[in-house]
Amino acid sequence: MKKYFLTSFILISSLLCAQDSSTDVNARLDVTGELTVGNSGLWIKPSKRPEIKGDIYLFKGWNNLASIITGKGEKYKLKNINFDTNQKMFAMKTAIDSVFVFSRESIKQVMVNNKMFKRYSKDFVYDYYEVIAFGKGKEVLKQSFKVIKKGSKDPFTNTYKSDEYVLKSKYFFNSVSGIKEIKLKKKPFSNLFGDDSKNIKEIISKQKISLKKDSDIIKLFKFYNKK
Repeated sequence: MKKYFLTSFILISSLLCAQDSSTDVNARLDVTGELTVGNSGLWIKPSKRPEIKGDIYLFKGWNNLASIITGKGEKYKLKNINFDTNQKMFAMKTAIDSVFVFSRESIKQVMVNNKMFKRYSKDFVYDYYEVIAFGKGKEVLKQSFKVIKKGSKDPFTNTYKSDEYVLKSKYFFNSVSGIKEIKLKKKPFSNLFGDDSKNIKEIISKQKISLKKDSDIIKLFKFYNKK
């Protein structure tokens, strides 16, 4: 535990000393925070709305071990990492009432809970995408976000259930043409592969691939990369 605390301290300290003129970090409207030197991150209180079930973070709880590559190429292993789906930034819980949100310039790549996240530029804006599968110069990427689902009315008690955060996802295809959002349907998805579209359709049919499952998309690329 002390090892990870020390590593966290070293990482944040090195980022605080970085001279970066970027203005990437913006506070959420529902919190107040303090920007660090060089805008390498933002200290905030954990985002929690008692009237809504759940929270805006991607992973359940903060006990997550992550391998991080910084914008400078430095490598660290950290605990207590999560992803703020509102800010679209990685955050580290340093105390019960203190969270450090890393700017996008600070963190280039993160592996957490066997999920790989990388920073990409789309329409001149940097964002994090989860890498679902890749091969032959093509990648299927995913962005997760949360929306608030209104609580339904209980006809027996005539009361309303609590609103809750619900996880949603968007998928993207990355190639030499850049990153673009996609729909996971057989024909349009296969056509993204150009001359290999026929092979993709055959793999989907023979292996009974469901494009609605990340595990099946990974399976699809395993067969695709062998051809």
